[in-house]
Amino acid sequence: MKKAFLSVGAVCLIIFLAVSFSAATCTVTPGPSPTTYTMSVTNNAGIQLYLEVYSDSLFLNLVRWNTVSSGLGSTGAILAEPTYYFRVRNVSTNQYLQFTNGNTWWYVTGSMAFTVGGGGWVTEAR
Repeated sequence: MKKAFLSVGAVCLIIFLAVSFSAATCTVTPGPSPTTYTMSVTNNAGIQLYLEVYSDSLFLNLVRWNTVSSGLGSTGAILAEPTYYFRVRNVSTNQYLQFTNGNTWWYVTGSMAFTVGGGGWVTEAR
């Protein structure tokens, strides 16, 4: 009987040491980042808007677009990949929204929500 207890104890010790060693040597890394982010816009300007996503900083490659209706408080969203460029265009005047950073584009690094008011539209010189 004593031999049986020693055998069970030895097996338990070996299992404990194996699990402890495995836990001590494992590394935890964050999972993959999202492949797209959601760019949301609330329209308080009362004009129809285009939401645009470009893959380049010259804005030559329009990847996707979506519209936001002109109703006050209407919302719209678009998916954008990390490192792409997001823009909001006034359909009536063809002008772009100037963001608080002074640019007419937003560099996509995560999901964002914007509220568009009445001003801040600029015409771009190309």
